[in-house]
Amino acid sequence: MTRSAGMAVFAALIVMGAGYFLQLGLGRTVAPSEFAFLQETLAFYMMATLPLQPVGAVVTKQSARNEDQFWNEVTRPSAIALAMVVVLVVFVWAGRSSASDWDASTLLLFALSVMTAVAFLITNSLAVGHLDFLGSTIIQTMQASVRVALALPLVWWGTGARGLWCATAIANGTAALCARWRLGGTKPTSKALPPAGGPIRRDFAIAVCCYVGIAVLTQIDLVYARRSFPEVTTYAGAALLGKFVFYLPAAASIVVLPMLVRVETRADGARLMKKAMAVVGGFSLLCLAGVAVFGEWLAGRVLGPEYARSGTYITTSGWAMLPYPLVNLLASASLRAGRVRLAISSLAAAILAAAVAGSGAVSLRGLAALLVVLGGALVIIAWFDTENVSG
Repeated sequence: MTRSAGMAVFAALIVMGAGYFLQLGLGRTVAPSEFAFLQETLAFYMMATLPLQPVGAVVTKQSARNEDQFWNEVTRPSAIALAMVVVLVVFVWAGRSSASDWDASTLLLFALSVMTAVAFLITNSLAVGHLDFLGSTIIQTMQASVRVALALPLVWWGTGARGLWCATAIANGTAALCARWRLGGTKPTSKALPPAGGPIRRDFAIAVCCYVGIAVLTQIDLVYARRSFPEVTTYAGAALLGKFVFYLPAAASIVVLPMLVRVETRADGARLMKKAMAVVGGFSLLCLAGVAVFGEWLAGRVLGPEYARSGTYITTSGWAMLPYPLVNLLASASLRAGRVRLAISSLAAAILAAAVAGSGAVSLRGLAALLVVLGGALVIIAWFDTENVSG
């Protein structure tokens, strides 16, 4: 990886740290049962926005090939600014009373936060596609900083989930506007690129299936715990630490897709993927060891005494997340090469996990075991497809 790519990975880790700081701050502010609701809304946000990752992946690929005029048109600054105004109007109209469930104003602000996330995702992907990793660092850091700076005071003030989603929407819009300003000076590369892996519709279909699957498989435990085991109020905080095993290593794959698009030979692609898989896989194991040894100690100190005995749940969540950084990485390779095997398998695995969770037939450990098996199967399926994917 280039030095700038390494900087982008490091910046992604910093941004992720800001997200964890926000959630830890929320965990210290509200009771475990209220925090479980906030975590459930965050899980639904992940499930809503990860299907947008196909847009980001396709934009990154097209931006790397200087075919991004359409995406510049759909993220005009005037439209982004209008969305932010609507967010503020809805938030002021809803008032200060705390929301502990999915009321109408919470749902509306949630929807607006997803809409602004589209603009943020597209503009950041344009920067990544142009290998402007410094610009991506600025954009992501701004989004994370504004979100933390607004969300914690609003929740402390008593606005509950509405404050969280108002802050998220404003942060998304602010970062998107910054990105548009940054992209205004971007010049296309003059270097010819290798042929594209496939038409945009196929790219989008592949990425949708991959990232929808990843979204469901990495977030469904939070929804399952709150709805099937409401007495386990500390699971949400425990899973927050356990999911380090997914989020931290997954950040290392942020630069892989635009670099894969630019490789000129199959051998170069294979070498890049082997290096990336070694880094991401090793980092996943290191994170799992860390949360298994220090997770309970950390939970009791940063989240409060209610979480001091949640070590079992932390380890359970960590094991469940272990294969998914590699699945996330291999999804980029599948998109680059226009391969559908991992995409179809990811979607099928998500449907199976959702069906099991909907039946309520297994314990939390049973669901975690199922997620590990499904994730491992996806890695194996993608591994056998490596020769074609890397080319």
